[in-house]
Amino acid sequence: GDLQADVARLTRDLAFYRGVMGESASGQVVRVQQFRITRGKVPGEFLLRIVLGRPLRPEDFASGKVRVNIEGSMGATAATLDLAQVSDVPAGELTFSYRYVQTLDQPVTLPAGFVPARVTVELHPSRKGVNPVRETFLWTVENG
Repeated sequence: GDLQADVARLTRDLAFYRGVMGESASGQVVRVQQFRITRGKVPGEFLLRIVLGRPLRPEDFASGKVRVNIEGSMGATAATLDLAQVSDVPAGELTFSYRYVQTLDQPVTLPAGFVPARVTVELHPSRKGVNPVRETFLWTVENG
């Protein structure tokens, strides 16, 4: 288990640094370069860190909305929570606007009895004709 967590962390780090250096295998305008979950100060509280990567051309700005859904279970029932349900983000959407890299730190508080399994991050660029980007990450809490 510890080795798998180390491999996952190193894979995320490698993807982040490749993104910083400009290696891009896809034609996406924006992408999630890094996603991390750390524990908060009280039980059920966590910090989601989403690092968004630069657009194809560094001279361009990327802007738009970020939607986050946490999938898991409440007892025996599957459940999905959005940011409006687990944080103080009223519309359930974060905004982004950057040229190279932007880090979004979002605290969330999960309801008692909710067991998270994965997180889906959707990026909706404001540029017309650009499709949303959706990435899913396993719920893995890092130490720290």
